[in-house]
Amino acid sequence: TPDDRFLLSESLSKHVRYIDTSKNSAAEVLALISRFRNVIVANSSLSWWGAKLGEFLRFSEVVVAPEPWFQGVNPPKYIVPDNWKVVKGDIWVG
Repeated sequence: TPDDRFLLSESLSKHVRYIDTSKNSAAEVLALISRFRNVIVANSSLSWWGAKLGEFLRFSEVVVAPEPWFQGVNPPKYIVPDNWKVVKGDIWVG
């Protein structure tokens, strides 16, 4: 949400565009994600497939993914491709 921008530095948040997709279908969201040049994905299959499709279509240049991907289990070996940037942190702290 727009209120989540506080998690980014002030200089970086000026370059982030928030798009409300709450009224879009999953297919529309997938198509939208695949068209972004730079993508910050959530640890979800929808955003993962959107980023991979964007790479395949040669739209995506930079993909940033969270690590760890799952809580308390080892992720599949290649869930985050080597060419993606990784942001490490404990996203599961409540």
